[in-house]
Amino acid sequence: MNTKRVGWLDISKGFGMIFVIWGHTLLLPNPLLKFIYTFHMPLFFFISGYLFSSERYPKFKQMLAKKSKTLLLPYLIFSIPSYAWWFLEWKSGEHPDISVIKPILGTFLAIRNTDWTSHTGTLWFVICLFVVEMMYYVIHKKFHHSPSHFMMVIIAIAIAGLLYNLLFAKPLLWNLDAAMIVLPFFGLGHLFKQYQHKLTPYFNYKFLSLFFIMNLITGLLNTKIDIFSGAYGNYILFYVSAISGIFVIIMLSQAIQSQIIVTFIGVNTLVLLVFHPFILAIIRKLIQLPTDVPAYLSLLTSIAYTIVALLISMPVILIINKYFPFVIGKPMTMRKRLKPMHESPSSTILKA
Repeated sequence: MNTKRVGWLDISKGFGMIFVIWGHTLLLPNPLLKFIYTFHMPLFFFISGYLFSSERYPKFKQMLAKKSKTLLLPYLIFSIPSYAWWFLEWKSGEHPDISVIKPILGTFLAIRNTDWTSHTGTLWFVICLFVVEMMYYVIHKKFHHSPSHFMMVIIAIAIAGLLYNLLFAKPLLWNLDAAMIVLPFFGLGHLFKQYQHKLTPYFNYKFLSLFFIMNLITGLLNTKIDIFSGAYGNYILFYVSAISGIFVIIMLSQAIQSQIIVTFIGVNTLVLLVFHPFILAIIRKLIQLPTDVPAYLSLLTSIAYTIVALLISMPVILIINKYFPFVIGKPMTMRKRLKPMHESPSSTILKA
């Protein structure tokens, strides 16, 4: 397997986002849905951990400023169209028991899966990732000289999150409960980057098959995982299925020589994360399937919905990257942004 290219990161993100959209079509048979949910969100925390570097930010305030720009600002900006969509639903009779002001306040509370954030949907991940990055930065700065203590702290925080989930099962402000539980995936990604040169020689089809079988068995033995809902089932099965699924995607991504479409999707995951629920909702309103659709037809329809959602998202991605990159944390001065089209800087959407 080819493990020397850096492009596998974007390919992994691309596969992950395809699985996210596919799962949100609400048309998949339960075993396939369980399989996807075992790893698709942990994968993104793992990749973010791989990309983490405390050396870039010697001081916490530098890290805070950077991540506020690349995560918090996009979260707040994308909350506006999310609320607008929610408001239209509210006007049409949906969400009758929720005050029109509550989601606005809830944007800042960021308590997922509640009336407070009934409008933000998939944006819960952005806030959760921000909290994970802040936690990990502090822990890494304090304990990176002692790997054993560092690992103990990460594990202790995850156990605390699991205990809270077991005893209370209610989401916390800024998704802190989920952030504690997924912190090991972020740490594993960072650790993998350090030891990648030693591990990748074992990335062959034998280990790919082993991890795939491990994921299938542990995933099917467990109940359906849903971090958004705080549903983890058996905690050991949750972590084993997630980690094995992550490495299946990584091995496949490193084996692929080049895949422009998947790479494009991987580079633009934030825009797709935000807009695909709206697109799928519109598709479902336009095409109302009967409840007794055969399983094979439901599966084919889910694939078609996923492809259509991706295609419709393409113009949105191009427009945002070209004219409004600040909404996804990309730098561009106001002067450059307001230049005529023929003077605009070249698109960088396919760069890592």
